[in-house]
Amino acid sequence: MKPRKSRRADIAHPSSLEPAFHNVRCQISRTDSFARDFKNLPKEIQERAERAIGLLASNPLHPSLRTQKMHGLEDIGEARVTLSYRITFQLTGNPLLLRRIGTHDILERERR
Repeated sequence: MKPRKSRRADIAHPSSLEPAFHNVRCQISRTDSFARDFKNLPKEIQERAERAIGLLASNPLHPSLRTQKMHGLEDIGEARVTLSYRITFQLTGNPLLLRRIGTHDILERERR
């Protein structure tokens, strides 16, 4: 099976994350921005986000997360919560620092 190409030209291929997350169980830390974003999410999205965060901690490369490194931001990654919601995180090791959570526009905010 061929590796899936990213549909977005500005996102790096997920395999670029493999060295950072090979056989890793991560501790999770949250920024104040993440906590504020999370608090403002609908309850259903909060529940789905908690499941995604659990997967991110136990297996950052789980296929359902579609974890990717953000192109142009050397140490920032993103993971899928739902089709519309994403989590951004710092790739600096353990603990994994959750930066923002929200709709696709958080990806643009991270690039600023």
